[in-house]
Amino acid sequence: MKGPIHVYYQLENFYQNHRRYVQSRSDQQLRDKDYKDPKAVAKACDPEATTGDGSLIVPCGLIAWSLFNDTYAFSVNKKSVTVNKKDIAWASDKNSKFGSNVFPVNFQK
Repeated sequence: MKGPIHVYYQLENFYQNHRRYVQSRSDQQLRDKDYKDPKAVAKACDPEATTGDGSLIVPCGLIAWSLFNDTYAFSVNKKSVTVNKKDIAWASDKNSKFGSNVFPVNFQK
């Protein structure tokens, strides 16, 4: 086959479209590292907004707690094929939806 070759696969029993799941996130928090409105974050990210001592979790919400990580490899005639993982994110996500300087805070607590 001549490239590029695009691969699609489907997951079973992965319910990321459930109402509570998709609503449990703070877009403002994901765009701006300095966004720290506790009431707004708590409302947007219920039930995963704060730690036991009340500190804000960054990123907050159920979506942040359910990172999907899959591993795959391809081969042809027992030779490994390199998979290009560059530019797989949508331009709108990279340029406007998520901040490039937002890093986890209190996430492991």
